[in-house]
Amino acid sequence: MASNVTKTGSAHFHHFHLNVTNPAATTRFYRDLLGATEVKYRGVADALFTERSFILFTKVDTPPPAAPTSTLHHMGWAGVDGPSECKWLKDKGVRFQTPATPIGSDHYMYFYGPDDEILEIYTGGKNHRFNHFHLYNTDARGAAQWFVDHLGLQVRRENGFPGIQIDNVAMVFFGAPLPEWWQPEYWLVEKDTDLDPTEGRVIDHVAFSFRNIDPVYDRMERSGVQMVRPIETSAAFGHKSFYVLGPDGLLVEIVEDKPIPEGIWD
Repeated sequence: MASNVTKTGSAHFHHFHLNVTNPAATTRFYRDLLGATEVKYRGVADALFTERSFILFTKVDTPPPAAPTSTLHHMGWAGVDGPSECKWLKDKGVRFQTPATPIGSDHYMYFYGPDDEILEIYTGGKNHRFNHFHLYNTDARGAAQWFVDHLGLQVRRENGFPGIQIDNVAMVFFGAPLPEWWQPEYWLVEKDTDLDPTEGRVIDHVAFSFRNIDPVYDRMERSGVQMVRPIETSAAFGHKSFYVLGPDGLLVEIVEDKPIPEGIWD
């Protein structure tokens, strides 16, 4: 397996995909409050750029499910001064799930996006950049290993649960039992409850990129990964990609693209 992954290279983080009821409101929220840059993705789709990756979105007429009962719990940004940033966001009308809560010498806070997607600011990074997403898994170590086996990534840090650093983004995997500091009311899934598929929810899927996805598709199919959609070019977004099912119902898109920022100079 490892040699096959090596032949196709390691994945880069590419985008989050949201289902939103009001694209203009979503754009304003992430642009004005979280520093994302409004862009025209591939010249065809309104989108947001966050440091080295994108937030893409599809307009839906019916509000999608937002309760944290899928493996994708939240997207996270770094912060500097938790209490001050919490007050600033509250003054802007943002609804909070938790206050600025101490964790060691830092703070974390959960709040809601325009379609009730859960977001976090954690001040450990001491900047204001998009920097992580959080997964809840029935088997955290097994879920992390899936990304090692199929995307060529490496588990680089352990803090009770495995984490993977990919470009500027950390993937954090939590499994039962939850850490003592993560209050149970902030998570709605019991230990023995099946997780809902991410497809169709507010945070619909996460995407990774390779320069050439044809051999990646072949390798993953041979490895027994559940293929969801074949390679095709998206009419809405203009990129070539395919979809697979990751751990615990996580929809994963594999996009053919150059890494950012290296690809800008090619």
